[in-house]
Amino acid sequence: MTDARLPTRVGRPNPTPALRRLLRRQRPSVERVLDAARIDGLGELADAAASYLDTPDGRCLPQGAAVIFAATQFAAVTYRTDTERELAFVDRFIDSWIAEHGYPFAAAAALWRWGIRVEYANPALGRMTPWLSVADADAPGSPPDPLTVRTRAHLTAAPHHEQSIVAAELSALADELDTVWARQAATYLSPETAESATPPPSAAVWPVFAAAHSAPAQSDSPDGRPDLSETKALPPDAEPVESESERSGGQPDPADIGSVRAVAEVIRIDRRWRSSVAPERVRRFEAAMTDGRRWRGRAHRRTVVEDAGVAELGRRLVWAVFAGSGEVTGSFRVELDGSAVDAADRPVELPEDALVGVAHPLHLGSALDSWRDSFVRNGLRQPFEQLERAVYSWTPDEVDSDQLPRFAGRRVATRRVFGLQQFGWEIAPDRLLRRFGPSRVVTLVLDPGIEGGYRYQPEEQHIRGVELRGGRFGDFDPVAASELLRQLEWLAA
Repeated sequence: MTDARLPTRVGRPNPTPALRRLLRRQRPSVERVLDAARIDGLGELADAAASYLDTPDGRCLPQGAAVIFAATQFAAVTYRTDTERELAFVDRFIDSWIAEHGYPFAAAAALWRWGIRVEYANPALGRMTPWLSVADADAPGSPPDPLTVRTRAHLTAAPHHEQSIVAAELSALADELDTVWARQAATYLSPETAESATPPPSAAVWPVFAAAHSAPAQSDSPDGRPDLSETKALPPDAEPVESESERSGGQPDPADIGSVRAVAEVIRIDRRWRSSVAPERVRRFEAAMTDGRRWRGRAHRRTVVEDAGVAELGRRLVWAVFAGSGEVTGSFRVELDGSAVDAADRPVELPEDALVGVAHPLHLGSALDSWRDSFVRNGLRQPFEQLERAVYSWTPDEVDSDQLPRFAGRRVATRRVFGLQQFGWEIAPDRLLRRFGPSRVVTLVLDPGIEGGYRYQPEEQHIRGVELRGGRFGDFDPVAASELLRQLEWLAA
């Protein structure tokens, strides 16, 4: 298994032709698995897989891609002879998924793969050929394999706006499938919870780790932490409890030792995982605000309010409720007991199907000052600039234009040019690019430009112009417009 701490390898250019050749070689073996799947009542999965097998760069479903990966991996035994070959095999699929269909497709395919296995033929059970199995709804699925670990590394290195989309898609897919394995896969793969500094647990302790992350924390404390402020009194008639080792003459049971070691490893991994992801989660909550990510009420409760790893951050933010049209219908914050209250600390009823997102100051309108007073009154400190965030808007001339002349001619520090990458900007030799959807691209033209590594660049760059391809700036929604201008003002400061 590869280590998720390794930097994401740059994908091969035009990876799909090589994948097509691999699929063509393994097609007979793969089709036998699909035939068995149809007999077993898995016709929809088999049809989706057949569609991907025929046209991996055409219209297809991620579950079909996951089935084909599993069947091809099972058949192509030469790719399992050493780690280098196995990773080359895995990367061939991931590169093609991202290049042809995007990050959300690759994430969904890896999630489906978590619950899909190809089993060996077993004539004693009437299984004359390899066959496809899908994990039961309450089963944890397979431990992380090279595909999921490698996919997670790609997702955590993706631009912020892509990460927000991926996180939303994974959450929605886990809700749709409504299985234990899908939720665990979504938690592992989601850029909101994936942490590249911590390797995944070994297969030996995975069931314990999975149980720890799928069951709600039991605690008397509202924030899920154990209450260490007082000693709980024992009843008067309580008797000492003897351990198994005491009853057996002081010799510990070897099985107990193995169990304790497994649990200790889980606790160690879990503590590192939780302590190291806090800064990353702050960044992702901010990206969720700027990119317009939305949760359903039930998903928000499960992934924010009831998750001990993010609940504290969630309580220090203002959340907005949206109508299907995008209009803001209300706002709230989360109390220690998980309930929702408004700016006056009055209870708010949040339906399970409500659309919820991190509120931008532009969403709050006249309620912004009330929320500022509320956070001061309750002594709440925000993890990033939310209520005090500066907002910007287009000038009348910029609304109908594809140019931003206010930035032309400014000189900016080269280090800040590189810093724009954290906001999803892409660096080209003489310009920066920021994509907004499939057809709109903002281009910032630089002089003299970027030609080598960071240390070889001049200290300053000259902005020759900022232009939009695929529309006019007035087409941006107010939050996207404000955040774009905020980033450019940060660059030019």
